[in-house]
Amino acid sequence: MIIQCNQRNNFGFTLLELVVGLGIFGIVLLSVTGIFQQVINAQRRAVGAQNVQENVRYVMEVMAKEIRTAKRNATTCADVPGGQIFAVTNGTLYLRNQHDECSAYFLENNRIKIARDGVEQYVTADDIKVDYLNFSLKSDAQPAVTVTLGVSTLDTSATGAAIAVQTTISSRYYLQDEILP
Repeated sequence: MIIQCNQRNNFGFTLLELVVGLGIFGIVLLSVTGIFQQVINAQRRAVGAQNVQENVRYVMEVMAKEIRTAKRNATTCADVPGGQIFAVTNGTLYLRNQHDECSAYFLENNRIKIARDGVEQYVTADDIKVDYLNFSLKSDAQPAVTVTLGVSTLDTSATGAAIAVQTTISSRYYLQDEILP
């Protein structure tokens, strides 16, 4: 009796199986790469938006503190009429701060600048663009300033990181502050 051994070598791949496997691998690789790129872009936009928000928050805090604590002008500040707390001329806010310094907030080179007794400095960062800055006065019994500004980032990888803010800040200055010692 003769035993025949018909063993087939099934350990290899056919060309068709190899092409299908490589095709699936390529599709998965492209999908993962696309998702990774979208995550990186979203992170850049988030960092840009956070940077814009932090700058706006800082600018608003600086202005709000100085506006709240501003004093009535006697004759110290030439740009603020006598007896007034605030003045707005050509988009610039003028006031006399709590340290009796004449302060002015204005827009220069798409950045917010403050001038205190002739010394000027930027309040916003280099990579932030201030699109607009507007001041509006309310001269009722309680003087107030409405500040409106639009800010965006100059970082091209964080496109869409822009914010618009409007707030009204009232003065804490009261007439009895002049009378009390």
